Amino acid sequence: IYPLAVELKPFKDKVGGHTAIFRFSHRAICKALVNRENKWYEAVEMLHPELLHFMPKYIGVLNSSFSKINELTKRNSASLKLNENENIELPPQVVLDDNKHIIPDSIWKKFSFQSTSSPETDPNSIHSKDSTHSSLNSGTTNKFPGSNSSSNPKDSTILQCNNKLQNMILNSLTGSTSVNTELQELVIREVFAPIKKHAENVKEQMSINFEENKLESHNLRNNIQKHSYHLKQITKFEKFILLEDLTIGMKRPCVLDLKMGTRQYGIESNDKKQKSQRKKCYYTTSRKLGVRICGMQNWDKKNHRFIKRDKYFGRRIKKGEEFLRILIQFLYDGESQRSILKHIPKIVNKLNELKKIFSKLKGYRMYGSSLLLMYDGSNNNEPEYQDKEGDEKDEILVKIIDFSKCLTENENLIDTLKKYKCKPRFPFEVDKGYIRGINSLMFYFKLMFKKIVGEEYSDLSNEKMKMLMNQERFKKSLDFLDFFEEDTYEDEND
Repeated sequence: IYPLAVELKPFKDKVGGHTAIFRFSHRAICKALVNRENKWYEAVEMLHPELLHFMPKYIGVLNSSFSKINELTKRNSASLKLNENENIELPPQVVLDDNKHIIPDSIWKKFSFQSTSSPETDPNSIHSKDSTHSSLNSGTTNKFPGSNSSSNPKDSTILQCNNKLQNMILNSLTGSTSVNTELQELVIREVFAPIKKHAENVKEQMSINFEENKLESHNLRNNIQKHSYHLKQITKFEKFILLEDLTIGMKRPCVLDLKMGTRQYGIESNDKKQKSQRKKCYYTTSRKLGVRICGMQNWDKKNHRFIKRDKYFGRRIKKGEEFLRILIQFLYDGESQRSILKHIPKIVNKLNELKKIFSKLKGYRMYGSSLLLMYDGSNNNEPEYQDKEGDEKDEILVKIIDFSKCLTENENLIDTLKKYKCKPRFPFEVDKGYIRGINSLMFYFKLMFKKIVGEEYSDLSNEKMKMLMNQERFKKSLDFLDFFEEDTYEDEND
């Protein structure tokens, strides 16, 4: 027996932002699809493969439904413990039949015998590739592929652009990865794995209790059948973007969420949103540094607990010593300066690589996107510097996320932007605000090195870095950070 639907569960390791994140499987998470964010992932997969290792692996777009348990008219359904007028919101649900576009053919064959409809014979089927393509190019809607919906005027404008290659890509969105197919198949197999064993256990238990509960079961079954339409009601449909879980394999995930750039609102933002975002940038480090703290979680090995900071805390941080201090604390395990030093060269090198890439991406805009720094806090007990290239055990991840407001070069053309009030001032240049943020981070991590080591940062060989790390003075703690976690900052209204 294969499950035909799965419920999404809340994701616990989120540190920033306001968009709800759900766990789809052991390896994948998902969030609401906004402004066809999948377009960014699918375009990068085809146009800029050099960026892929800086991004979560894109799997595809999920169609999901939200439901609620409605009022029950029968009080004898006591097992549900509901009042007559009580409504209970249920977690979003992903139904197999609604997501054929993301399921590999090799897996779909195993489920097809359980499907009650056939995409080959039903012209309105949600499995139709044409209808899926149409829906994914029409923006965020509350309808599944195949439903009647008006086309988005933005898409028709994009299709008039002269860049044939990018037009072809933007016009061929499938809602499914063209690169990470192995991960996609692994995730789908994991979620929709056979539940035969579970079903047999349930059947056996039902058989044991059948005789003694025969009358009670009969009455309950009749009641549910008679009033089943009261039990569950679908309230809305929504699309989710399905991505790799970056915390996979981490026992103590430490995450720093950095909001990048000097502008966070997109070209479609209304006046109220523009004003709000401009104010946040003006009064935070976003304006001067091109980056601000949006959330943080790091593992304090000394006290065996997580230290967490939210976006309100981040807005209070000023440039200079305060900003440096929070970056240091993110890498600090509470015991040894080596926990900080070992990550600095890797971070600087990855930021420099990211800068080189975006310095060539003319016309691209990273409005509202974030940069994540991530590592496993449980690995901060390594006795020596890890000098192996790409040692995953001691690796720090640098990832860019949240592309719902971002622009590709093709969207940044004059004809495309005519109807938008808040278009880029210099549409054919690189995103200077984003690059400013990268430069600021590189500056502060190099300053961090100087503050701890006492000399200017330089590209050290693995051997020299190992010798530096093994000096006795770096095995000591940082006294000025020991009290930082006790500082109090009052929350501000968002």
